[in-house]
Amino acid sequence: TERCFLAKHKLSIDKMETSDEEAPFGGTQLFNMRGIANAMHPLASGFDADKIKDELQKLGESLNCDIDLEDISSASLDSVGAA
Repeated sequence: TERCFLAKHKLSIDKMETSDEEAPFGGTQLFNMRGIANAMHPLASGFDADKIKDELQKLGESLNCDIDLEDISSASLDSVGAA
């Protein structure tokens, strides 16, 4: 299920920020969430980032929302936290 997605792939949430804004058309509120999920090292055998991206895309479609996943190195974590 959706709530087990991160655990299924042995990912954990390291950082999360939320906000809301008025939609440009229609005046409804849009909810935004940005976060960092980490995989434990060493990566589990069979860990497949492309498969996770595909599953997240399908999850987003089922929830009527956009979900993007990008691979970042630990060296760039500080810049994401500052955004």
